[in-house]
Amino acid sequence: MAHILILGGGAAGLAAALAAAQAAPAARVTVLERNPKVGKKLLATGNGRCNLDNTAIAPEKYFTADPAALRPLLAAVDAAAPLAWFEQLGLYTRTDEAGRVYPYSNQAADVLALLELHLQRHTVQLRTGLAKLPHVKNISGIGLMVGIEFFDVQAADVLAACREKGLLVLTAKTRLRLLPPLTVSEHEVDMALEVLAEVLGTMEPTAPKEQA
Repeated sequence: MAHILILGGGAAGLAAALAAAQAAPAARVTVLERNPKVGKKLLATGNGRCNLDNTAIAPEKYFTADPAALRPLLAAVDAAAPLAWFEQLGLYTRTDEAGRVYPYSNQAADVLALLELHLQRHTVQLRTGLAKLPHVKNISGIGLMVGIEFFDVQAADVLAACREKGLLVLTAKTRLRLLPPLTVSEHEVDMALEVLAEVLGTMEPTAPKEQA
């Protein structure tokens, strides 16, 4: 069974997770988010009303040195039919006099709640609060590969401590690298995060080491 790991639980990450779950029902989909809750920025869009789209979008309304390059980008958004996708999810919308499209309730929280409902129905797993792990400076990644950068501990020391507890991780220069197999289960993801949290919670800050 394929396992799809999405890094970031913002609007794009949640939409990608749901689209992946819809396109591949047999796959396990997991979202890793550094904040305590997903959709933080989504709640702030449109002054809390969630500006979903604009029916008056046109290349001539943008300031750009290359209008020709902009046209196919906007056409791609139209082809993706985001409003039709939201309508399929059950979202009712309204359009103001300037062409801005909002949820009918004018509440961004309702859009987030709807996405979370459908994510739950498709058994998408949300793993939040990664930024709360001690010493973590930044989290990045692509696919199933996740890189973690630290403020004041060395990736090599974290690697050694994780391996002592049975968690196999790698390093890439100053980053800890998590590269799980495609067959990884949700339970194994949880266990790995628990081990990592335990390891980082017991580590003391160390002075940066010279890189070879």
